[in-house]
Amino acid sequence: MIRIAAAAVVGLALGAVSRWIDTAAWAPGWIDYVFTPWLAAAWLAGALTVFTPRSGALAGAALLLAVVLAYLASAGASSLPVLPLYALAVVAGPIFGAAGATWRGRGPLAAWGGALLGVAFVVEGMALELVAHSTPERLLLAGESLVGIGLTTWLFRAKRPR
Repeated sequence: MIRIAAAAVVGLALGAVSRWIDTAAWAPGWIDYVFTPWLAAAWLAGALTVFTPRSGALAGAALLLAVVLAYLASAGASSLPVLPLYALAVVAGPIFGAAGATWRGRGPLAAWGGALLGVAFVVEGMALELVAHSTPERLLLAGESLVGIGLTTWLFRAKRPR
């Protein structure tokens, strides 16, 4: 339980930092749609703090709920879409937390637990390419997709059945 509480504390910090970045003058407009750092944090909560997929799901959910709470609290009274953020926390938090814990363990699904994280980077990079407005932004997002491909390959190979 202490590890899950620690994941929630990390989530509070991540939520506040995310909101600060989203409102920074130098941040591009599409930065509001970048969620892979949140998903990666939920995955890491499962991979680093717990020993079963069930407790990984709890750690991921606790972390993402804390992220959303801190993000919304630091936003104050604004017109942010609250329901999609909570849905992200309730659905993606347990999935990515369990995937991280699964990757940490042994068995035939361990490799796939790592692949899910990399795929999230690939999909987000490709999707945000559609709203990017300049070549540097597009190159950055293409880089995110390439990082995702590398991450998928590395995490999958590290746990593939031999």
